[in-house]
Amino acid sequence: MLKLPLSVVMIVRDEACRLPGALASLGAMSDLVVCDTGSGDGTLDLAAAVGARVFEVPWVGDFAVARSVAQRHARYDWILRLDADERLHVARGRPQEWLAWTIQRAEREEADIVYVRRRYSPTNQHWFPRLFRADRFRWVSPLHERLVPVGERRRAIAASGAVFLHRPAERARGYADLAARHLARTPGDPHLLYYRARSAWEEGRVGESLPALRAYLAGPTDYRFHRGESHRLLGLALAATGETAEAIRHLVEGTLGDGMRAEAGADLVRLHLVRGERAEARRWIGRIAGVAPPRERAPWGGWRRPYLLEAPAWRTSTWRAAWRRAT
Repeated sequence: MLKLPLSVVMIVRDEACRLPGALASLGAMSDLVVCDTGSGDGTLDLAAAVGARVFEVPWVGDFAVARSVAQRHARYDWILRLDADERLHVARGRPQEWLAWTIQRAEREEADIVYVRRRYSPTNQHWFPRLFRADRFRWVSPLHERLVPVGERRRAIAASGAVFLHRPAERARGYADLAARHLARTPGDPHLLYYRARSAWEEGRVGESLPALRAYLAGPTDYRFHRGESHRLLGLALAATGETAEAIRHLVEGTLGDGMRAEAGADLVRLHLVRGERAEARRWIGRIAGVAPPRERAPWGGWRRPYLLEAPAWRTSTWRAAWRRAT
C-alpha cells in the first residue's frame, strides 16, 4: 500500500448499499475514517470490515458540526472529503498515485486547498474543494456545509486528471425541513434561505419554495451567490402554480441578471410557447442561441471556467428544435 500523508474522512448514515462502491473507488488508504450519525443497516460493521477506523457521531442536525467532529479523528493534516454517494475516477494509474502526486504538487506550490471536478450528471459538473489542510480551514453552515479559511486567505489550486462522480440518493433527505429549523434561529441567512427553497422545490413542495425564494431575493444585494438560479427557480415555481406573467418576469431576470444564462432562457422560451406567444419565443431564441457560457473567476486565481447548470441548454441543437416549435 502506498503510504499517503492523507486522511479520508466520511460522515455516513444508512449507506450500506453505497459505501462499498465509494471505498472501492479509492483503493487502499493509509487512514480511512468513517463516522456514523445513526445508521440502522450495518454501515459501521461494513466499514470496519474493509479496514476503516469507525466512530459514532451524535447527530445534532448540523452537517458542519458533524464534519468537524469527524475530522478530529484524522491522523493526518491533509484531508480528503468523500461522501458515500461519490466515486473517484482517475484518468490513468491508481487513485493513490494521483492523490500522492496532487498533494506533492500542492505542497510545492504552497497551496492549502485543492479543487477537483465533481460531476452530478453527464451534463452538470463543477469544481469543488476536495483536498485541504485541516488546520487551515473550518466548517460552517449546518446545511450544504462550506469550508472557510482560518485567518488569512489561503492559496488554492485546481487538479486535473480525476473526477468525483456523484450518484445521488433516491431516498428523501429532508433538507428543506432541516434548513427551516435553522432559519428559525438565524432568520434571513441567505445561504439557508436558498437551500431551504431549492430543497423544497426538489422535494416537490413547490408552494413552500415560493416564500423562501422571495425572501432570499429580497436579501442583501452584495450576497450574489445563486441569485440568477433563484430567479429561475422562482419563475419555474410560479409557472407551476399558474402565475405565468410573474414567472416570465423572473425567468427574464434569471436569463439576463448574471450574464446571459441559457438555462433560464430555455425555460423562458418554453413558457412563452405554452402561452401561445410564438413571436416572443422567437425573439428570445434569437437573443440566446449561440451565446457562449459565462466564465466565472475560479477560487485559485485568474483561470476562468464556464459554469453550466444544464449543458443541453447551450447546444445549437436545442435552439434549433425550439425554433421549429416556435414557427
